[in-house]
Amino acid sequence: MDKPSVTVLVPVYNVEKYLEHCLNSLAAQTYDNICFVCINDGSTDSSSEILAEYARADSRFKVISKENSGYGASMNVGLDICESDYVGIVEPDDFADPHMFENLVGLAEAAGADVVKSNYYEHHTGDRSRDDKLVENLGSRLPFGEPYSAAEDNRVLWSAASIWSGLYRRAFLEEEGIRFLETPGASFQDTSFNLKTLMAAKKIVLTSEGYLHYRTDNSGSSVKSPSKVFPICEEYAEVWRFLGSEKSRRYAAFAPAIANIQFKGYCWNQWRLARRYCEQFFDRFLSEFQRLQDKGLLYKAYWSDYDWNDLTQLLDNPDAFFARVCGLRGIKKTVIVFAGEGSSADGLRRCIAAAGDDEELAVYAPKNDEVTELVRQLEREDLRVRLLPEMEGCGSMELSSMRGDSIRAIALEEESRGVRGVVSRVFRRNRG
Repeated sequence: MDKPSVTVLVPVYNVEKYLEHCLNSLAAQTYDNICFVCINDGSTDSSSEILAEYARADSRFKVISKENSGYGASMNVGLDICESDYVGIVEPDDFADPHMFENLVGLAEAAGADVVKSNYYEHHTGDRSRDDKLVENLGSRLPFGEPYSAAEDNRVLWSAASIWSGLYRRAFLEEEGIRFLETPGASFQDTSFNLKTLMAAKKIVLTSEGYLHYRTDNSGSSVKSPSKVFPICEEYAEVWRFLGSEKSRRYAAFAPAIANIQFKGYCWNQWRLARRYCEQFFDRFLSEFQRLQDKGLLYKAYWSDYDWNDLTQLLDNPDAFFARVCGLRGIKKTVIVFAGEGSSADGLRRCIAAAGDDEELAVYAPKNDEVTELVRQLEREDLRVRLLPEMEGCGSMELSSMRGDSIRAIALEEESRGVRGVVSRVFRRNRG
C-alpha cells in the first residue's frame, strides 16, 4: 500500500471479548486509502492471536507488540510511526459505522480542518447497533459544518473528551507537540489530548452525525486502585503547561474555562473513588483550587450556579464539602455490622453509641426492614453510619469501599446466625 491518507490507531490490552467486532468494523470501512495500526500493550489473553490473524488476512492491518506500559505510551508509539495525513482513534471494545472515516475525511479536506469532531452512539453488549442511542455530546448550540476555533467559541471544551469520535491532522499534532501523557494504566489519558487539540486548532469542524459506537458496559466502575487516584491531576497539570505563561495569548483565552472544566473533572473523580482513597485525593483537590483562587482564575461567569455553590463550599468550608461527598474525615476504623433477620434496631443504637469518632459503621441488614429504615434515617444525621447494599453472600463484599485502615466485623445479636462464620473473622488491612 502507498502512504495512506488516514491511520487509525487501536490500542489493545486484553479485549478478546470485543476485539473481533471492533476489527470487523474497521475492515468494512468504505474509505479506501486507510490503514489500521493496532498497538498490542502486552495482552495476556487471546488478543495477540486475533490481531495476528487480521494482519495476515488484510494488509491494511499492522500490529505493533510491546511490553505493557499503559494507554498513553501505546498511543505515542502509534503516533510515532504515522505517516498519513490524518489520524483517527478507535478503542478496541468499540466499533465504527462503515462510512465513518470517509465522511470525517471529507469534512476535514473540504475545510482544511485541524480537528473534526462528531457525536457518537452508546452501545450496550447484546443490543442491536441500529438501536443504539445517539449521544449529542456536542450539544445543539455549537457552530456545525463551518470551520471555527475554540478561541472564537469555547463551548466545545465542555463536551466529553471522546477523542475516538474525531479525526486529527497529523502535521498539526506534530507542529503543536501534542502527545499523550504516559501515566500507567488507562485512566484519563484522553483528557489532556482532547483539550490540547481543541485549544490549539485553528480550524475545528463539528458534525452532528454519529459514527462511533461507544460500549458503556463498564463505564460506571469506581476507582479501586491507588495508581488511578491521581492521573487526572497529572492530565490537568499537562493542560496548564500547554497553556504557557500567564502572559501568553492561549493562557488568556482559555485559563478561566479550564479552571471550571478541571473542577468538574475533580468532582467526578472524587465521587467515583473507593472510600479509602477519598482523603488523599481531596487534599490535592483543595490545594490546587486554593492556588487557582489566589491567581484570580475563578470567574463566576464561567460557572453554573450549582458548580459555583459547590466551589464556594469547597473553599470556604472544606470539611462540609468533603462530608457531603464522602462522609466524615479522619476515619481510621471500619466496623461492618451484620444485622440478620432477628437483630433489633435497639442493638444498632447501642452499637452506634459505643463507636468512636474515628470509626465508621457499615451496616449490612439483608431482610431486616427495621434496621434498614433506621440506618437510612441515621445516614442523614450521623455521617459515620451507612447502609451496605445487599449482595450474593458475604464473601462478595467489596472491602475497597471501606475507609478504615482496619476492618472489624460484628453481629448485632446472637440471632444473626447466617453470618456467624464471617463474624468470627477479623479483617486487617494496611494502606498500600
